[in-house]
Amino acid sequence: MRIGSKVNLGFGVLVCMTILIAGLGGIIMQRALALERHQTRLHQMNEALLEARRHEKNYLLRGDASYQQFVALWLSTLEELAHQGMAQFKDDPVMAARLEDIIGLKKSYSEQFQDVLSHPRENQSVVNAARNLHRALDELLHDERNRVETAYQGFEMMFVAMMLAATVSYVLLVPLVMYSITHSLKIGIRFVREVAEGRLNTPMESFSDDEIGYLLTSLRDMAAALRDKEEENLRGQMSRLALSGLLETSLEPLSQAEQLRVALQIIFTIPWLRVRTGAIFLTEEETGDLRLVASEGLLPSVRELCDRVASGHCLCGAALKEKHLIVAPPGDHRHTVQYEGMSPHGHYCAPILSRGQVLGVVNLYLHEAHAPDSEEVALLTAVTNTLAGIIERKRMEQKLNHLAHHDVLTNLPNRMLFHEHLDQALALAARHQNKMAVMLIDLDRFKQVNDTLGHAAGDELLVETSQRIKGCLRASDTVARMGGDEFAVILMDIEHSGAGGVAGKIIKSLTAPFLIQGQTCHIGASIGIALYPDHGTRDSLLARADEAMYQVKKGGRNDYRYYDTPEDAPVSL
Repeated sequence: MRIGSKVNLGFGVLVCMTILIAGLGGIIMQRALALERHQTRLHQMNEALLEARRHEKNYLLRGDASYQQFVALWLSTLEELAHQGMAQFKDDPVMAARLEDIIGLKKSYSEQFQDVLSHPRENQSVVNAARNLHRALDELLHDERNRVETAYQGFEMMFVAMMLAATVSYVLLVPLVMYSITHSLKIGIRFVREVAEGRLNTPMESFSDDEIGYLLTSLRDMAAALRDKEEENLRGQMSRLALSGLLETSLEPLSQAEQLRVALQIIFTIPWLRVRTGAIFLTEEETGDLRLVASEGLLPSVRELCDRVASGHCLCGAALKEKHLIVAPPGDHRHTVQYEGMSPHGHYCAPILSRGQVLGVVNLYLHEAHAPDSEEVALLTAVTNTLAGIIERKRMEQKLNHLAHHDVLTNLPNRMLFHEHLDQALALAARHQNKMAVMLIDLDRFKQVNDTLGHAAGDELLVETSQRIKGCLRASDTVARMGGDEFAVILMDIEHSGAGGVAGKIIKSLTAPFLIQGQTCHIGASIGIALYPDHGTRDSLLARADEAMYQVKKGGRNDYRYYDTPEDAPVSL
């Protein structure tokens, strides 16, 4: 056998001996400690008996019934300690039997004491029972002391053996330490390679608790920090993409409600936000209340319940009133809107602010266990600021579109919008094969009022005129200002005589006096009427209505004519 093999074999034998001696010493030590605990338990049993005897004597001397409870308590404690000892030495039948005898003596003592309660003068039997119990406990304590001394002698032998084992183990310490160092280094090298290749989630194997272990711990912490930074960058990128998507929606030819619905869907694409459901409300300028315009994941009953929210009502109304972000945990007392089957959830209620004005509120329902953080609050602030810009842009577009298609003075459709309405009306009439009429209205004596009282009075007269004309029409009809003192009307689904009736009402309404700047003014109206399909379509309708109106002007004004009415047959009002 080679020397190296012998050395290895000898080292192996020494290691086995050391382990065997250490194991035997541990067993002896454990046994000794168990015996000492048992000895302590026996002392506690003896003290419990003494306490029971003391209370027994107090009862016999004083006759106070309260001492009976103390005697029973201490005897119960003695029995419980005896049972614990039996459980400890369940593999030692001799010791268990002796403890069982003590329990029997305790029961005898208890029975004798119960007899004394009935016959206080006959107490000798209880004294004898107590002495027997004391004697048994003393014998058991004496035996246990001998067993403990024997166990500690074994412990001394174990100590010598362990010293020998420690000496032998020292010989093996150097190679074990070298292995520990090289093993930890190998772990560190593999881990660094994984991190260098970008695999930051690679778990690290267990390593020793030394300087190399500290270095590996630092490497693991560095990888965790890089992973957190990567997640933070990913979150930031997702946030930027979401905000970019919101800005892109503002450039799409969508209605405001559709834009906000898309914006809400973009918010739901942010995975780390963990949103359950959500909604976007807009503030109504007339009432100041919130109106639901977009929702995601809400039940129909909830949408109906939250269709309108007053200022200060529930969490959304509170965000509208307080003008700041509300982060509400599940069960917040301000969440007053409840419904059957509602599961616990938290809330983000973020007001959409623009120059101190609340344009609306974004309401997000969070999972019950979701913990809000500052990063989410910052993102929602950026989202609401972006939505404020989108809403303002859409309002500006709507305002510009309104200005482009409506008369600034009377707020009636202008010539451009009138032609669009006329095309739609003609298409609808053709589809349903209905009749319709176009009227052109020119005011009589308007120039005289304008020249006499001034342009401001003329403007006021035009506004009042537009209101009177609208008052003579149905909701399905259209009136537009074509320019100057000329108006145009589209009458949907109306017969020949019906158009004349409407024209008559308009003339009668405009013939009534106007009170302008304290002055009574009188005007009239010349109206030309063309019918579809009798008089053609679009351009021909307008041209023939204009021709009919010209005939009215020529025939004396303040009247109406159909295009096919002969010039020498005026229409009576």
